[in-house]
Amino acid sequence: MLVILTDDVGYGASSTFGGPVPTPTLDALARAGLRYNRFHTTAICSPTRASLLTGRTPHDVGVGLVTNLATGYPGYSSAIPKSAATVAQLLRASGWSTAMFGKGHITPEWELSQAGPFDRWPTGLGFDYFYGFLGADSSAWEPWLVEGTRNVPPPVRLADGTPYHLEGDLADHAVRWLEAQHAAAPAKPVFMYYATGAAHAPNHAPRDWLERFRGRFDAGWDRVRAETYARQKALGVVPREAALSPRPASLPAWDSVPADRQRLYARFIEAYAASLSYADAQLGRVIDALKRTGRYENTLIVYVQGDNGASTEGRMHGRMFEQSGVNNLDEDLDWVTARIDALGGPETYPLLTGGWGWALNAPFPWAKRAASHLGGTRNGLVIAWPSRIAADAAVRSQFHHVSDLMPTILEVTGISPPDQFLGVKQQPLDGISLAYTFGDARAPERRRTQVFEVFENMGLYHEGWLLSSTPTSSPWDSAAVPRQPLAQRRWELYDLARDYSQTRDLASREPRRLAAMQALFWEEAMRHQILPIHSPTEGRDGVPSLNAGRREFKYTDSVTDLPESAAPPTMQGAFTIRAEVAIPAAGARGVLVAHGGRYGGYAFYVHEGRAVFAYNAVPPRLYAARSEAVLAPGVHTLVARVVPDSKAPGAPATVTLSIDGAVSGSGRIAQRLTQWLSHTEGFDVGEDRVTAVSGDYSAAESRFTGTLTSLTFTLD
Repeated sequence: MLVILTDDVGYGASSTFGGPVPTPTLDALARAGLRYNRFHTTAICSPTRASLLTGRTPHDVGVGLVTNLATGYPGYSSAIPKSAATVAQLLRASGWSTAMFGKGHITPEWELSQAGPFDRWPTGLGFDYFYGFLGADSSAWEPWLVEGTRNVPPPVRLADGTPYHLEGDLADHAVRWLEAQHAAAPAKPVFMYYATGAAHAPNHAPRDWLERFRGRFDAGWDRVRAETYARQKALGVVPREAALSPRPASLPAWDSVPADRQRLYARFIEAYAASLSYADAQLGRVIDALKRTGRYENTLIVYVQGDNGASTEGRMHGRMFEQSGVNNLDEDLDWVTARIDALGGPETYPLLTGGWGWALNAPFPWAKRAASHLGGTRNGLVIAWPSRIAADAAVRSQFHHVSDLMPTILEVTGISPPDQFLGVKQQPLDGISLAYTFGDARAPERRRTQVFEVFENMGLYHEGWLLSSTPTSSPWDSAAVPRQPLAQRRWELYDLARDYSQTRDLASREPRRLAAMQALFWEEAMRHQILPIHSPTEGRDGVPSLNAGRREFKYTDSVTDLPESAAPPTMQGAFTIRAEVAIPAAGARGVLVAHGGRYGGYAFYVHEGRAVFAYNAVPPRLYAARSEAVLAPGVHTLVARVVPDSKAPGAPATVTLSIDGAVSGSGRIAQRLTQWLSHTEGFDVGEDRVTAVSGDYSAAESRFTGTLTSLTFTLD
């Protein structure tokens, strides 16, 4: 059994569902199996993944939002309870070999460190083997990788000798695992969950794949979306009577965009398309391995094209660095345009422009994060099972949800959901098996109701109707929009049986139905732990912290890969780093401590005999203070003192460097990071393991060559 989940792929992105991005592996599976055109996710990453694995509505298992933004309320804690055993746990208990490859994003932030606990890491959630990354995303060139419960460096090259790329590496490991399983126990069933990094930011792809898409999107988002819509109708994945939802008023027509901006925006979508198409090709290698081992014919393959709609988080202009958006920092478009040829390569961390994110969700309105609308929740689904499901040109149009996949797997494997698992009483499954659709395209749909909520965007499906709260701001708003109280929110109502693409709001024509749907929404919200609906900036009380109450952090040996939740929290007030070192007669170089890397972070290190503190507030915001004195051989105390000008997020700061108690240099940090120092790599003492904060050194040669006796952080 193989379950595939891609990331941030809109319904209208891949060729299988009429989109402009070639996905031949998914195309071939669709020809061999079934396509579903009314399948739904949760509108954002972690909740979709938790729902897929547990068969429950995500809030019922504590994952109502991404694990990066947990709050103290039960539906948003990010901690999957033991009362919700995963499909992998049940299969493993029934004699299956299980493995997971790729993106996790289901582990609470405070459980990501080497201190564990590990029962909500993939290996604790039922997978015998895990290889991938635990967070929201990672560089495809230099990923922050985990194998089992141990951080590991990526290989230098892929199995075929080509330069490293994460998607190729995931396929290499998946193929090796399949072949090893077949060699050891050919009769033992296997379950593989394969979650690509693509096409979530960063949109990284090999250079030759980037070149394949040069000029392919020059016609612009309006025409590409219209052409997608026409192909969707021709393929039958959209009903012929369905309308194309209009371009939002706040998004400019492509023809009104200046030529230099058109060129820039087109490069962003080229990188996105290349990353998705390349990942699909690597998945083809996994399918080939199933065929080589003789497992293909009897393997149920579930390919979910996207864990939510395509992203508009890059807003109008896109982001050369996703970290700019995370930290609410502007990017100088002239600076970005001057480096346009670097997009998709290792020096960038691209996030798609909002206009292209909208276009890739054709024919639906809105996008990722809008759980209220189909552009956020409707994704393409293909199911193939060559020996059991006959290829059928008829599209399956029953309404289904990602929570339905676990019950489907249990039904086809003959496993009954247990009342208890490992001594813990189990929550009932919310999902409804869609196996009844395998042989009958016209079978009446069995799901009557499904509730949605993400970032206070609310939705309810019930018996063919969709209730949608109107989002309070669009991705193209130039200024922040104040939060609107829930009681003042506007609601929309759609008859999806007659309005496939959610284009005709009937709220004013159907006041009684609107009121009944609203009442049902609140009932479902109460039943599924969605209440209280709140902003992730609220409700932080009760969220566990590894650093609560700590003001001093002391390290007496090299430490690597601590996640931000376990590292000294330096984002707010002043702090001091004190390093006790011994410099050999030949001198020393290298990193004393670093947090983050090329895309944001800080480092305290020795370069050309001088102590240096560097701060990277996302390129080109790079700042450094260097000691005036050169370090003589012998024992020294090196101090870097960072004092912000104010308590305002991102406020400038002064850095003062001291050697053996004497001030020996200072500098200014004109801009600091405001939200996360680094969600893509960790905190390291004695080296900078993944990517370098500063161009003064490389990660490969960053290890401190002197002796670091101790390193202490003191927080004011």
